[in-house]
Amino acid sequence: MKKIILSVAVATMALSTAAAALEDIKVSGQAKLWYETNDKGSNSMGSENNSVASQTFAIKATGKQGNVGFGVKIIDSSNVAALGSPRDNTDNDGLTVSEMYVTAPLGSNTSMKVGKQQIQTPLAFSENWMAVPNTFNAALIINKSIANLTLVGAYVGQGNADNSLSGTTGNAIAGGGFKVADQGTHSTFAGGKDTYAAVAHYKTDALGVNAYAYSLENIATAFWLDAAVKVGPAKVTGVAATINPDANGAASTKAYALSAAGKVAGFSLSAAY
Repeated sequence: MKKIILSVAVATMALSTAAAALEDIKVSGQAKLWYETNDKGSNSMGSENNSVASQTFAIKATGKQGNVGFGVKIIDSSNVAALGSPRDNTDNDGLTVSEMYVTAPLGSNTSMKVGKQQIQTPLAFSENWMAVPNTFNAALIINKSIANLTLVGAYVGQGNADNSLSGTTGNAIAGGGFKVADQGTHSTFAGGKDTYAAVAHYKTDALGVNAYAYSLENIATAFWLDAAVKVGPAKVTGVAATINPDANGAASTKAYALSAAGKVAGFSLSAAY
């Protein structure tokens, strides 16, 4: 009995020591009840064959030891019997390791973030509006050596979107061509190709510019540029984007937008083209 007590005491001390070595530990959780429907095709709004209901429970922990940080997020998702019968089972993702990454400095003005993580850019992003957001296996290098300028280089090797459902019919998720793979399994992109991105953010009180360049090897290249400048009481914003498929036969896409917004005599006014 004494040996057992001693073992428990030693284990408790070891756990306390490990916890004390970590700093800024934050733990958060979330419970979500999700229902989605779509009147696509011959199905009516709320039709069982075109709806998804799920419940998700998520827990996330972040912390650091010295200059090295970490983040872990686990999500459990399962179907809900709604409106008298189970909804479509294509949203039953199961237990998913959504995020698992480390951050570390690479000098005084450079840092890295490596592992499973969310990515938020205009043409590649995590869909947080879904019951379970998609994430990526990626490595990011962030540099802030120049005042007002942040440079980011990204390598994205895998994603966990279940694109095999694209084009199928009979439910809202599959019909839309997107859901997270069951158990959040990450896989390489089309043709086993890698994705690279270069990003630049420049911001002052009067001007903000964001530039993104993407390369999905042998599939497509893409560019996005947006800029916002203050002109008197107004803020003028412009956006230009292009997607250039390499060899898959799809047509190139170009888009432009311009907007101005401000307050005049207490009224908020905006115009966009």
